[in-house]
Amino acid sequence: MLSYFVSCLEEQRSRYFLWVPVFLGAGAGSYFALKFEPAFHIGICFIGIVLLFSIAFKSSQIAIKLTVLATMFFLLGLLLASFRAHSVAAPVLTEPYFGTIEGRVMKLDRSQSNRLRITLDRVVLYGLEAAQTPERVRITLPTKNAYAKTGTRVMIFARLEGPGAPVEPGGFDFRRWAWFNQLGGVGYALGPLLPSAEPAQSSIMIRLTNTRHWLADLIRHNIPGNNGAFAAAILTGDRSAIDPALLEDLRASNLAHLLAISGLHMGLLTGFTFGLFRYGIAAIPGLALRVNAKKIGAAVAIPIGLSYLIISGASIATQRAYIMVLVVLIAVLLDRPAFTLRAVALAALIVLIIAPESVTQVGFQMSFAATIGLVAGFEALRHTQFWRKPLSGWRKFAKGVFSVAFSSAVAGAATAPFAAFHFNQFAQYGLIANLFAVPLMGMIVMPAAIIALVLAPIGLSAPFFWAAGAGIGLILQIANVVGNLDGAVALVPSGQAIALPIFAAGCLLGVLWIGRFKIAGVATALVGLGIWMTSDRPNILIDETGGLVGVMTSEGRALNKTKGNGFTANSWLENDGDGADQKKAGAREIKQSQLAYVKDTLGRDPQGFCGSNKVVLAPAEQSSSTGECLVIDAPMLKEQGAIAIYFKADKIVTKGSRTQSGERLWTTQ
Repeated sequence: MLSYFVSCLEEQRSRYFLWVPVFLGAGAGSYFALKFEPAFHIGICFIGIVLLFSIAFKSSQIAIKLTVLATMFFLLGLLLASFRAHSVAAPVLTEPYFGTIEGRVMKLDRSQSNRLRITLDRVVLYGLEAAQTPERVRITLPTKNAYAKTGTRVMIFARLEGPGAPVEPGGFDFRRWAWFNQLGGVGYALGPLLPSAEPAQSSIMIRLTNTRHWLADLIRHNIPGNNGAFAAAILTGDRSAIDPALLEDLRASNLAHLLAISGLHMGLLTGFTFGLFRYGIAAIPGLALRVNAKKIGAAVAIPIGLSYLIISGASIATQRAYIMVLVVLIAVLLDRPAFTLRAVALAALIVLIIAPESVTQVGFQMSFAATIGLVAGFEALRHTQFWRKPLSGWRKFAKGVFSVAFSSAVAGAATAPFAAFHFNQFAQYGLIANLFAVPLMGMIVMPAAIIALVLAPIGLSAPFFWAAGAGIGLILQIANVVGNLDGAVALVPSGQAIALPIFAAGCLLGVLWIGRFKIAGVATALVGLGIWMTSDRPNILIDETGGLVGVMTSEGRALNKTKGNGFTANSWLENDGDGADQKKAGAREIKQSQLAYVKDTLGRDPQGFCGSNKVVLAPAEQSSSTGECLVIDAPMLKEQGAIAIYFKADKIVTKGSRTQSGERLWTTQ
């Protein structure tokens, strides 16, 4: 048995490197899953890595060596994540702040309610010491303001507080996201935005941001309406003019990924540049015989991609996309196979070293899932007679059509579980929409838009802007038609957090392993799906103020409010896989045998309100009490944050969003 296992490991020799980012990512993911901050344990990890490396170097047994190396990379991932978390440490508000705020506008975007938001750096909070002042704060403005321009120094009277805990236990932790973005306060304006007495402060990043906004304005001027807003988003990353209704259509049709500047856009841009120079040189026989057109195309595409990265705002997703493209183009320059799993693994390794927190982000998970699926899929096709056979005429055209359909199907299948897990919905007709929309992006929109921007300085861009706008118009029509079909979106309840890592591990084992043991990967993925599908949703959810309550009924979750606390209410309903809005959920009846809501106990013991109720919510009560039913009072809400309650046989199980998160750097500020 042991010899068989060793022979299996020997078969994987060509795949050893592919597992390095897997174990590195597993270590980083484990750091974020911990309920405590492993400060002391980091030193032990470092010592362990050194010892494991020495053991692996000396060992001649392949099984021992690989086990030791896997453990070493796991610990290294944990160490990198911890180092990154400590390196970005910055002050976070621990108490609400009301007052005058001064700072430099470094970013403009929009809230979920479509209001303009500004992110300030070089912040001054009047009345607060510098050591307690956040590095960055984000403020939602009531209306558009002329002074909301990147690089300007502004003043505003606003209310700020530290980033909020998850709206339910196990939900998205905004505090962690804010920690890695050094965002120490969020809030809303209580007065107008005014220019500061200090002059505007500039820097390379601010000038680049202003250039990006200038380009976005230029694009929207030449391509009016929603088409121009879409064009500005895909070319500059500026999504501030996107209509929320349009965004809903794009999500329902699984075309929202076209808005995010990621692998598709970077691939289209650099691929177009690469092809333009390669085939342009090939069209000149005398020149083609003297130079390597393929390498020149790759050499030109590298700085073009870098320029796109910088001008689009250099988000994490765009950085990741550029790294992947860069690996491919360097492989071309070195006469190495470009589209291989080894190239994908190298790109993932670089991203994880630079930003190990990426492993928890949906963009990282979906982009690498799509890329691994595509590379593995086309590698499998290359071994078939159909794919290797030279074709001409209509058969060659049919092969191209099949390639587009195959790419869309594989990428859609690879990313669908991650999209469903994070966004609680599955676009059932997404494949159809992508089959029509992605070719339009690749063959019309991106080439025309690039040529338009190149020709804009000499005034010859109008026909290309028109072509790009027309192509985008067709894409938006596809999104509208497909997104509004009956049953376009299937709603999916949230599952336990552990389900997705188990599913992903199974998929990786099935793709990366050579031999019959692949079946173990399929089994592991099915276990992950099983955990997800059998996960229970809470019988009762209570927000951290005690003001919003949601009780699960046969009709779905019933809310005690038809408006107010909209973000929390909508998040609960989405996580339930419930298509109702807050108004509809608020009209559902809450059974009194489950919960009694008491605004004021009037000096009585809250237990006196139990009766037949399992839970009494008394958010104003300051003294905890125990008895025949569970009492949720002010001290409990303060300690636990948002509370989820499960009825399991004769037991009542409670989970708090703060206690579930544990004592971490981003939770203890």
